[in-house]
Amino acid sequence: MGCRIANGLAIVKLLPFGSAPEMDQNPDFAAWYALYPEQYRVAKGAARREWYRLRPSKELIAKMMAVLAQQKASDKWRAGFVPAPARYLADERWDDWVGPERRAEPVREPVRECQHTPRCSNVHWCKVVEARERGEL
Repeated sequence: MGCRIANGLAIVKLLPFGSAPEMDQNPDFAAWYALYPEQYRVAKGAARREWYRLRPSKELIAKMMAVLAQQKASDKWRAGFVPAPARYLADERWDDWVGPERRAEPVREPVRECQHTPRCSNVHWCKVVEARERGEL
């Protein structure tokens, strides 16, 4: 906050709430903001103002960090549906439901055409014929 005297009156320059450089010293906000996906870290001042408006307790901060880590790994966030940090805090997105991750689809061999004459009736039989040709059966 700056102050100067003009005509015997103190003129005070007020900084907007939440934008002063010393407010970056809050280790809880800094840790939470660092955990946020890097490419979506926007409007830090607005996020800081929301953080100070919320005044989260240590328990809430721990919950927010744990849920944020889960949400970062979710399919929705990996697809790019990530709210801005200030919007995340304002909407209390740490209370959103985080569903189970979809399991990876098993890798399947591509269906291939049989090169045998006469053609094999199915892919399994084609593998049996190839195994016989290699002398494995």
